[in-house]
Amino acid sequence: PARGVFILGFLVLVIGGSLTLFAWRAPSMQGGGLFAPVSREAALVLNNWLLATACATVLLGTLYPLIMDALSGGTAKVTVGAPYYNLTFAPLMVPLLLLMALGPLLSWKRADLPGVIGRLRFAMALSALGMLATWYLYTGGPVLAVAGIGLGMWLIGAALCDLMERIRLFRIPFRASLSRAAGLPRASWGAMLAHGGVGVLVLGITGNSAWTEEKILLMQPGDEVSVSGYVYR
Repeated sequence: PARGVFILGFLVLVIGGSLTLFAWRAPSMQGGGLFAPVSREAALVLNNWLLATACATVLLGTLYPLIMDALSGGTAKVTVGAPYYNLTFAPLMVPLLLLMALGPLLSWKRADLPGVIGRLRFAMALSALGMLATWYLYTGGPVLAVAGIGLGMWLIGAALCDLMERIRLFRIPFRASLSRAAGLPRASWGAMLAHGGVGVLVLGITGNSAWTEEKILLMQPGDEVSVSGYVYR
């Protein structure tokens, strides 16, 4: 309990200090120019709102047991586990991951959404192929697992689409595309690798969640147990 109260006090100090500094400097901040609802700026604002909400959700789940413990004097023991995060955090991540694919292809100030979606045809095809392959190989499989595989492939495909747009692949001679790829800034490569890496992360989380089988039991010498098609003695 003492450690929990210390962590709670530390977070109040750090977060409260940051908000105090922000409030102090807010009058001197200048607003930016206007931008359309469909633009890269709008996507960044929505991205920040989703991330802030996700952080607040995790913070609430982390601090709630500590707050209850401190207010009750140690008599109320509350545990916040995986069901809470699955119910609150996961739904926030789906629109964020969908937006992550669109963001790099949006123009500043005003963007053409149908045109952006059209440039993501490869990502859509890759996502559909991943979902169909998962559905076929696992004889239907969990619906959420199929959707997770599709979402991961969507992000990887979107990162590849971003690369193809930047180097104008298939629109100029291949050697010229390679030359453009060699001249891309490191920040561009970092953004594409980061977004593609999130797609790989989604694939890993989906596979670990959907196709992991765990059994906790007490066995005696000579007992047998079958787990995922394997027999253990």
